[in-house]
Amino acid sequence: MSNTIDYLQWRGDLSLDTVPLSDVDLLVFSQMAYVPFDRIVPQNFSDSVTLADASAAVIDEARHHKHGTFFFWREDESLITLLGSCERFRNIRLTGFLNILSAEQEEQFAAVTALLPDGSAVVTFRGTDISVVGWKEDFDLAVSEAIPAQREAVKYITELSKAFDGKVMLTGHSKGGNLAVFSYAFAPDSVKPQLLGARNFDGPGFNEKVISSEKLKSISSEVKTILPNSSVIGMLLGHDEDFRIIESSNYNIFQHDPYSWKVSGPDFITAEKFTNSSQLIDTTLKSWISSMPDEMRRKLIDIIFTELNSSQSSNVIEALLKTGILPRIDRLDRESAKLVIDATRRFNGAVTDTFRQFISKSNRKLFFLAKKKGDAPQESESQTPLLK
Repeated sequence: MSNTIDYLQWRGDLSLDTVPLSDVDLLVFSQMAYVPFDRIVPQNFSDSVTLADASAAVIDEARHHKHGTFFFWREDESLITLLGSCERFRNIRLTGFLNILSAEQEEQFAAVTALLPDGSAVVTFRGTDISVVGWKEDFDLAVSEAIPAQREAVKYITELSKAFDGKVMLTGHSKGGNLAVFSYAFAPDSVKPQLLGARNFDGPGFNEKVISSEKLKSISSEVKTILPNSSVIGMLLGHDEDFRIIESSNYNIFQHDPYSWKVSGPDFITAEKFTNSSQLIDTTLKSWISSMPDEMRRKLIDIIFTELNSSQSSNVIEALLKTGILPRIDRLDRESAKLVIDATRRFNGAVTDTFRQFISKSNRKLFFLAKKKGDAPQESESQTPLLK
């Protein structure tokens, strides 16, 4: 099944002057944000480089890279190669590449701006990398009104508006999608007239305080979230905007990979609804998070990431392999151990409640389907405990 790589191979010869920007193009820009443009794309907004030149420089650097992995996604090299060679993207100019990773500020942020032939621009924010800092910041979305990357995103588009007076579309995948929506909602009034809209590709939503803000509500009609049908990351926290469900060639959390999203011709393939597993995970996590007061959430996050940082690992995957998702109780002080036990109990309760609701709903559905056929099943004693 086709994905964005196939889309570029098929659509790449059609310039943006011939066929305007689409949501698939915006996903392509969002994927491009993961490419390491450090020292290649200018950080200031007064200078720029063509995508063709940036692509060639990135490929050359990748060939001489000797330590660790160079690209974030396996297909990123193919993507940047196609972007640099196809008519549709090669002459687009890139500017304002900013990449911040600060353990002190607990911030992971990256963004790049693409200047389009029609005088408009696309700002694309990078999603979470594999750093412990980046993952800590993601967890803080559940407790903070504004994480450092969100404030940085607002600052970024504010600085862009001082150097660029054209219209701007905001986009991003994963946390990058969240940053696109947040920066649109909380941009200064002087910047708002330049903004065309925001696209959130499987990015998480916002906590209760942010989702209820008037600024976020005021832009909901100009924001679109696109989610694979087994979305996990994109279903986290709250959303107030419209969303579209699409098909993926992967399953469950692996659908977060944007290269797995199915494309047919110039558009994504729409899915009818979310899968049962996606709904179960979403309901469970929301129920668990809402069961914990804000202060408890903060302390739990601090406990988890203090343990992860103690592993002195270079990335979150290595850290999790060493420490596990939750820290060992015998390594914690009494108060912290008590909190972790309470959080675990609440999670188990959320799982149980969710499955009870799901089973009850499924039984009701089967009952009414059977009744419609004239053969309603009788409730037996063995069924009753499942519904209580």
